[in-house]
Parts: sequence; C-alpha cells; structure tokens
Amino acid sequence: MKVETDPVEDALRLCGITSQHTIDAVVKAEGFDSLDDFGHLFTEKQVTHFVDYMRLSHSSARISYSSARKLRGLAFWVRKRGRHSAMMIDLTTSILDEACRDMDSAYRSDRILSHHKHAAFDIGLGWFKWKNRMLHKLRTMPSSIGGNITLNYIVRPERRPDRGPWDYADYCISLDSKYSKADNKAVALFLADVLMDTPTYAVVREALDTNNGRRAWLQLVGEAESEGRAKQRYEDVSNMVAEVKYTGNESVFPFHEYSAKMRNYFDMLDENGKNCRFESFEKVFIFLDQIEVPHGPRTLKRQIGNLRNDNSLQFEQCVQKMSKIIIESQNLLSGKQQSNGNGRKRKRQRRG
Repeated sequence: MKVETDPVEDALRLCGITSQHTIDAVVKAEGFDSLDDFGHLFTEKQVTHFVDYMRLSHSSARISYSSARKLRGLAFWVRKRGRHSAMMIDLTTSILDEACRDMDSAYRSDRILSHHKHAAFDIGLGWFKWKNRMLHKLRTMPSSIGGNITLNYIVRPERRPDRGPWDYADYCISLDSKYSKADNKAVALFLADVLMDTPTYAVVREALDTNNGRRAWLQLVGEAESEGRAKQRYEDVSNMVAEVKYTGNESVFPFHEYSAKMRNYFDMLDENGKNCRFESFEKVFIFLDQIEVPHGPRTLKRQIGNLRNDNSLQFEQCVQKMSKIIIESQNLLSGKQQSNGNGRKRKRQRRG
C-alpha cells in the first residue's frame, strides 16, 4: 500500500532541504500547507528575503544557496502550473530541474529586454547593421551553461564562417542538450520582443510560437538575404550613388561629407554579397565621375584624369589623394580671389 506523504515536505526535500527542523519551521510555524502557497507568496526576490527571515526567526533553520535557487524554481513552477491547468502533475526532480532552467531563461530574457533599447528592425538597406546589432546583444546575454558561453551559440551558422561573432567554443556545444533547450527558448523570447510589431513577424511566427529561437533566426536571415532582397538593395543603393554629386561648393556639401556618403553606400553593397559589390577600380571610377566642379582651377580635371588612369589605385587611397587635391584647389581659388580683390582696390586708389 502506498504511503501518503505531505506534498509540501516532499517538495522541500526535492529542493535539498532535508533538516526536519527547517521543514517543520516552514510547514508548521510559517503555515505553508499546500504547494500553491509558494506561488502565491513568492517572487524571485521574496525567496531571498524568506531565506534570511528563516535564518533570523528560527534558530538552526538553514537554507543553502543551492536550495534557495531550487525554491525559486519551485515558486516559478507553481505559478506556471497555476496558469496552465494541464500541468496538474506531481513534482519530481527532473521537473524541478527543468523549472529552474526555465526560470533562469525567463530571468535572463527579462533582464536583457529591460536594459536594451532595440534598434528599429530593417530588412532593407539597414539589414546588415541591424543583424550585427542583434548578434552583439546576443553576445552579451549569458547562457544557461555558464562560463563565457553566451546565447550567441544558438544562432550560429551550420558551418563556422571565417568572420563573425562565433568562436571555437560556440561550435563545441550541442544544440540538443537540456541547456540548449532553455537557451533556444530565451532567444525565441528575445526575437519575439524585437519583431512583434513588424510585417516580418509572420515569417518566423510558427518558430517563435514553439520557442525555437534558432529556427526563427535562420528563417529571418534566409528571408533578408535572399536573392530577391539582395537585388532590391543593390538597385536602391546604385540609384542613391548616382544621385550624389560633388560640385566644389564646400559651404553646401563639403568634400568630406561626399566621400563619407559614397563610402557608406559602397559598404552597403559590400555587405550585400559578392554578386553586388563593386571592385576597387569600379569604386574609384564612380567616385571620380561624380565630382563635377565647373568653377574649379584648370588643373583639377587633369589631376582627376591622372587618378583615373592609375590602375593600381585603391578606393581609400583615391579618397585621400582627392582630398588633398580639393584642399589645394580651394586654396588656389581663395588666393586668386584675394589677389583680384587687392588689384581692384589698388585701381580704385589710383583713380582716387
């Protein structure tokens, strides 16, 4: 015949509290006569206060650090069970361990989401910058494994890339372990918060609803970096490049702003993949062709032509050399204007 036991006492023992004195203090002195009392009375912070209270109010009633963590997991499980009637099952060691992992995952996600302002989602021209920001944030979110392992390993590519925020350790971790299950859920919660009010949410909704953060991320990357999206970005950036002109008017559109804008556009194309990026000599040609200074010195066109004919010239070298040429041209024009002004002044003085 099965011996009936007290579920509260059994739960406390599963938490590692084996001292009968401590158990009696919780059950009898503090009146915890059902598991529901833990969910009703505890938040994560209150458990810490409760441990200190038991130590001060009941002599020899000690609750260790590991037992306190399991108490928090117990409170988390009870509250979750209260929200889901299907969870009316007996508490076991494995269920308590899973509750602790879920609690850690939820805590990490809540902490990260409350301290970070997400960059506005952009699947267009700003996709790669947004993607890098998200990977950086995942790199700051601790995993359930501990140590230096962060949630970034969940969204690693199938093959380790030559460049990227993944190191060797990220590829040594199984994606099928009990830890990765909790971490996968944490990534799903993170992405759901970021993508909830965007049209792209529909693409990853099924994966997020099943707490599969890895699948959601890979689907998102696949959509954003598809051939059609890449082609559209290439056309958009090419049109913007064609509209940028430097006319020599430093007060309206200085040369450093022109070069910075062109560099930014070229970087966008580089990020978009090998089929969209310009070769260095193409960047040089486009950069120089967009410089139209109608009132510049006569030597300016010749100097631009010399740069264009230099087949070994890299884009950044071209920018630096062109910057010096523009400064010299501006100084030359300023000197001529000053000389002309002085000449007119002397003529007026002679007439006077």
